[in-house]
Amino acid sequence: MGCSASAQGGSPTLYYMPIAARGEVTRMIAKTGGLAMQDVKTMGADVDKPSFGSPGSLPVLQHDDLKLSQSHAIVSYILGMSPKFRNLTPGQQAKDLQFNAIMDDIMSGGVPFFFGKDPEMKQKIGEVLDKWFPVLEKIVPADGFVNGLKDPTGADYVIVVLYKGLTPFRGLYNIAEMDPFAKCPKLKGLAERTLALPYVTKYMSESETMEGNPLGFPTSGAPTDASAAAGSSGSEEEQASSTEKPTLYYMPIAARGEVTRMIAKTGGLEIEDVKTMGADVDKPSFGSPGSLPVFQHGNLKLSQSHAIVSYVLGMSPKFKSLTPGQKAKDLQFNAIMDDIMSGGVPFFFGKDPEMKKKVGEVLDKWFPVLEGIVPAGGFVNGLQHPTGADYVVVVLYKGHTPFRGLYNIAEMDPFAKCPKLQGLAERTLAVPDVNKCVSESETMEANPLGFP
Repeated sequence: MGCSASAQGGSPTLYYMPIAARGEVTRMIAKTGGLAMQDVKTMGADVDKPSFGSPGSLPVLQHDDLKLSQSHAIVSYILGMSPKFRNLTPGQQAKDLQFNAIMDDIMSGGVPFFFGKDPEMKQKIGEVLDKWFPVLEKIVPADGFVNGLKDPTGADYVIVVLYKGLTPFRGLYNIAEMDPFAKCPKLKGLAERTLALPYVTKYMSESETMEGNPLGFPTSGAPTDASAAAGSSGSEEEQASSTEKPTLYYMPIAARGEVTRMIAKTGGLEIEDVKTMGADVDKPSFGSPGSLPVFQHGNLKLSQSHAIVSYVLGMSPKFKSLTPGQKAKDLQFNAIMDDIMSGGVPFFFGKDPEMKKKVGEVLDKWFPVLEGIVPAGGFVNGLQHPTGADYVVVVLYKGHTPFRGLYNIAEMDPFAKCPKLQGLAERTLAVPDVNKCVSESETMEANPLGFP
């Protein structure tokens, strides 16, 4: 089940709705990065999504025998395959993924109120925008582009999609009756600098999706802001210092930070693993409104676990030579793990009286998908050794907080119905350096949050 992208032929194919949401940054990267890509605009009824590793949502992408779900994995792959962007440093690619994940958080935070016809959607969507836009404003440069290059990359394209994309972003601003860019002059300036480039202007003028609105989002409501963007203070080039040790800040649990720990430990990258509940960490300076993990290496600061995993893969001696397809597979599995966590954990913390049933439904949604895409023998990426995707399965198998805790709440062991998944977990744990990592871990069995 190898995913050696360097051997791929033909053109990759993106399957996504005709809207400017999770698939639009991928479209912009491919189009402006010199990568021929088939862009199949579909609402998804004709796509076998589980075969890509998705229980029902888009985007998904195929390139020969490589099949991906999860927008962060797809963006990583297209960056790695595009002639213009394939030589980005690990830090630059991680920045692009960080911004993509923040965009996803804005979308997933606000859109359900619209589709659920929440009577308080104006206020609740406004709260989502007020949570995330000041964070973005803090971490973008007043001049130049996010990665300090002469041309924009994926992070800058995220800001363009937030600025111009109707579905769902301008639609959300219309519902909230606010323009978040009006209070974020650096963000607005970055969007306009990026849009002023001829090839970006050309992309926008030819786009069939940036203004697409098949889902019926409102087209008016937000005030028009005509003010000029604020002045400049020089660009901020996000380059890591090779002389300083990377530092991960995360809780002492086996959740969003555990795969990063395993990659670094088994991959030959020495990191400082600061176990903290976060009260002593200036999270907004990393691009987080309040959650962990966050990560620093020299002057590079990251939030969002997908960005951090991408960076640590790219800096670890054992994993830095993974192909774009192999790295994307690792990020796909990491994102699925995140979906299991974010789908189930709120029922526990919210003390939902139906948490057993609801957590069980989350597990029943995702574990059959994972079972369908893992190999019956060997490791996910077809190498002689495991990589991040296999480590995800180990964390799901052994990590108490939150995963074993969720299984205890649901009174079920999802691995009992997934023999390929269980076999993969046990094969990975049998590898000596993985066995050593897990046996020495202070976090795999930790339970500071009181899961059953």
